[in-house]
Amino acid sequence: MARRFSLVLVSSHLATSRAIGGPLVLIAGVLLAFVAVLLLWGISATYVAALFDTGKLSRLERQHARLTEELHELERIGDQFNSRMNQMVRREEALRITTGMPSIPDDIRQVGIGGTRTDLSASDRDATPDNTYSQLKSKLQLLIRQTELGAASFQRIGSKAGTSRKFWQRIPTMKPLEGYQSSSFGMRKDPFTGRPRLHKGVDFGAKPGTIVRAPADGVVVVTGWDRSYGRYIDIDHHNGYRTRYGHLSEILTRRDQQVQRGSQIGIVGQTGRATGEHLHYEVHLHGRLVDPAVHFFPEDTIVD
Repeated sequence: MARRFSLVLVSSHLATSRAIGGPLVLIAGVLLAFVAVLLLWGISATYVAALFDTGKLSRLERQHARLTEELHELERIGDQFNSRMNQMVRREEALRITTGMPSIPDDIRQVGIGGTRTDLSASDRDATPDNTYSQLKSKLQLLIRQTELGAASFQRIGSKAGTSRKFWQRIPTMKPLEGYQSSSFGMRKDPFTGRPRLHKGVDFGAKPGTIVRAPADGVVVVTGWDRSYGRYIDIDHHNGYRTRYGHLSEILTRRDQQVQRGSQIGIVGQTGRATGEHLHYEVHLHGRLVDPAVHFFPEDTIVD
């Protein structure tokens, strides 16, 4: 015997009820159940999709953070390389001076990368990885080109200087004494007047009696007295270089005497316009003052 289904309607105002039965009731119930299942499925699917999207977004954020950190690490390596490149450029310029070659202009050192900003500011570090990568790529490309330029420059310097020991023996690359550098080349406050004045050389503080030595082969062309320099010596190295040694307490050489690198030429003193025991040392190249410090090379690099 088949089951029958009835739908009972009850009025909220009347104490009466009405029963409705038949196939329509069964169909309506099935439809309601189906709709309820669909709604439940839709809500569940949306929730599950949201969970997956959240997980995917979290993975992307972790990948982004890792990529950004790796780019910044490459940037730090690039900065270190750039610092060493600058040291190489300074050494190259010093070699150009010692060999009488002209300096390379800054626009040439940029090797055609005009208009491209290669330094990464703080705002760039907070930018997208694409922007950081673009800036880093430009910097590394410039460094590579500068390295190639430097290698070519060193090759030309080597060709001009050769490997002749005699050539380097006449370049004043040795410090004239072992002492601390108490004053550098360039503008400074005059110790007597307090006014800005060009300091034509470098000063080496040393104990009384310290020996001053010739930094390169040459000929003594002047030994004498000057109001400012006190007892002083000039040496001509016969390659455009001429050196001066001031405030000596005693001169150990004579005019027209040949001297070799390391020869004793004087003793540190305080003669002339000096406030204490020290050596004033100047380097002239083709009649122009140059910073003696750029010529101080390790002896095994220059001579051996």
